[in-house]
Amino acid sequence: VLGTPPDGMEWFVHYTKHWSPTYGKDHNYLPPSEWKLVLLDSLFTLVPSGKNQECFRLWEALEAGSIPVVVNHLQPQCGDSWVPFREPGSKVAFLDEWTELPAFVAARAADAAGTRAWQARLVEWYRGFK
Repeated sequence: VLGTPPDGMEWFVHYTKHWSPTYGKDHNYLPPSEWKLVLLDSLFTLVPSGKNQECFRLWEALEAGSIPVVVNHLQPQCGDSWVPFREPGSKVAFLDEWTELPAFVAARAADAAGTRAWQARLVEWYRGFK
């Protein structure tokens, strides 16, 4: 889905095939200290839904000042838990499908100053939200 990153940008992609309760590279996990550095250096963080629409990745991204990118799918058992994030002033990025991600990133890369301003507004919004 991601394709090739636009000029001047790079993807950080990391996944594991199996869950393990033990952190560490020997289990193909990033230690929390390394993951924190990745988030702090990221303009965007993908926030896939899990059992619930909003998962811990949303809160990690917000705390790090990284713009969360989510797919706008509703899960009937959850209602619409995205309501606070759709309010005016919220800076969470909503896509209809993950296939929109390359075009979204390309558009943001073409407007680097606007993207950095979006990130600054997200940080300010989140300070007031929490």
